[in-house]
Amino acid sequence: MHYVEGWSWLDSYFFTVITLSTVGYGNLVPVTAIGMIGTTILIMIGLGIFAVAIQQFGFYAVRRRENKIRLHEESARKVTDTKG
Repeated sequence: MHYVEGWSWLDSYFFTVITLSTVGYGNLVPVTAIGMIGTTILIMIGLGIFAVAIQQFGFYAVRRRENKIRLHEESARKVTDTKG
């Protein structure tokens, strides 16, 4: 956005953060066609990255829960085996 819209680096950074966080204050808006197209591409890429991050967090949480269950079952089996 710095080169396309002529914004300062700070304004470009602020616009990117506000857009990707879906806050959208509206104080910075692309006015050129290339700026609008670039913004839509930025949003799609940002949503994709966010979706992958959420997916990876979900995989991590499921794996962690499965490991806890497995360890609990193994320790219960050991206690049962030693009593028999």
